[in-house]
Amino acid sequence: MKILHTADWHMGDYLGRIDRSEEIIQSLEQVDSYLKTYNVDVMIVAGDLFNYRNRPAQIQSSIGEIKRIFLPFLQSGGTIIAVSGNHDHEIFIQALRDTLDLAIVERGRFHLAPEPESILVDGVQFALMPYPTAHAYLGGTALNYKTVAEKNGAILDGFKAKLAEIQSSLNPQLPKILVAHIHDIGSSVRIAYRMSEGEEVLMDVSNFADDWDYVAFGHIHKPQYIRAKHVRYSGSVVRLDAGEIDDDKSVALFEINQQGLVSEPVLLPIESDPIYRIEIDESDISHLAKICHPASKALVHYTLNYNSIERNHYQMAKEIESILPRWYGREFVNTNQLNQAHVEENLQRIEDIAETVKRYLDSNLTNHPRGREILELADQLLAKEGI
Repeated sequence: MKILHTADWHMGDYLGRIDRSEEIIQSLEQVDSYLKTYNVDVMIVAGDLFNYRNRPAQIQSSIGEIKRIFLPFLQSGGTIIAVSGNHDHEIFIQALRDTLDLAIVERGRFHLAPEPESILVDGVQFALMPYPTAHAYLGGTALNYKTVAEKNGAILDGFKAKLAEIQSSLNPQLPKILVAHIHDIGSSVRIAYRMSEGEEVLMDVSNFADDWDYVAFGHIHKPQYIRAKHVRYSGSVVRLDAGEIDDDKSVALFEINQQGLVSEPVLLPIESDPIYRIEIDESDISHLAKICHPASKALVHYTLNYNSIERNHYQMAKEIESILPRWYGREFVNTNQLNQAHVEENLQRIEDIAETVKRYLDSNLTNHPRGREILELADQLLAKEGI
């Protein structure tokens, strides 16, 4: 069985003012081309198909694109297995019924798992573990937590218990694959996409990773393996923010037979538009097309340094937008104000020096017979030096 592992599509996502839908769809079309080229039998999507911030109309549009791109794969007999991620949330469940229309084909199957379960596909067992939430993994007294730390601890225990339960139900004579949307403490990314550290349920997969022929993770967007080549994050299909500037996107292709993993997984590249964070002056504007290449596709956050006496920064921003139409964020720094502030700071420092000298002399010349004369001389000298 040939299997392609992908995750973190985030369909309909935005970066600042820029809608990423078209770029994400192009990446999924690349994924579909790999399904055909390598005669893939099963595609794993390890969570975060959608973006929970989307409106219902955007979700419907995303579902329509999934159907358009992958329905031929299903009709040819392919299987798609997906788990829900933290960015799917309730929207994933709401979209579930509509997406299940994909399963109404003569041969293929689209299986979605919003809750933990296991399935068998052509002699290969899949344990499906969605993102660890209280809804999916807790019940009864386990819900009586008082702090975020207690909640995360309870969810972690619930996840482990459910995984152990599913694992015990599997046939030890058949190959088995774990599909999960989680954050392993051994990954090279500390904070997951658009989440605070306190929100995360962190796991140590070394406790259970060796029990599987392949482990397909989603949630961390940087492609990587964890401790062993068969335990992998496939990564996202596009660079979603500036934290992924240097990431090379890909999907993982591997083969399973009755003895397990046939060979080390192969990474298949996914083209992704570049992201830049730059600081520019007026003299740089004419060179932006070379700095941010290709300019028509580059996603750019820029800081513009300008002098308000010489130029209008809104006019400069229009010039920049004509070169970099996909800027997603910007900041303006008025260097004239900075210079004025620097001048005022220096004047204040000079005044402070003069006052310090005067106070020192006044306190030490109180009883000096020529004290007043010395103070007057000091005033003259400070004035002469511009202090």
